[in-house]
Amino acid sequence: FPQQYDVTTVILEVVKNSVFGWDHVTQGLVDLGFSLMESYEPKKPFGGKAADTGYGLSKIPAQQACRLGASILLETFKVHEPIRSDILEQVLNRVLTKAASPVSHFIDLLSNIVASAPLVLQTSSSKVTETFDNLSFLPIDTVQGLLRAVQVKLCISP
Repeated sequence: FPQQYDVTTVILEVVKNSVFGWDHVTQGLVDLGFSLMESYEPKKPFGGKAADTGYGLSKIPAQQACRLGASILLETFKVHEPIRSDILEQVLNRVLTKAASPVSHFIDLLSNIVASAPLVLQTSSSKVTETFDNLSFLPIDTVQGLLRAVQVKLCISP
């Protein structure tokens, strides 16, 4: 029988190994991560508001793909310092531009990014400022999620 591999493990191994001179694959990993995360978009019931059920424990393939995408982006963020601001900017852009649909999966990723490197928000302060300038245009759930995600950073700021 052919040997079976866990796709998540294999891809995250590629992310880990990409730090050893595989820089040419980094942008492809980032693109893959965001594509997988965007594959998950909760559907709206007819005439209703989209329900955001979270992507934590579900076995729905789109949710598993989203979780894999978030893992790829977080691990790439951790091991590739030069691309950190790009990943952060893209996450914030998606929270702003997709505000009409549930974005908790992007907010969860933002929270994990901030937890892994709290000072990253300072290096991307213009994008963070732009995001906070637009808070009044976002749904309250999104605003609350954003504030919770950056709370760690706010606690360590002088």
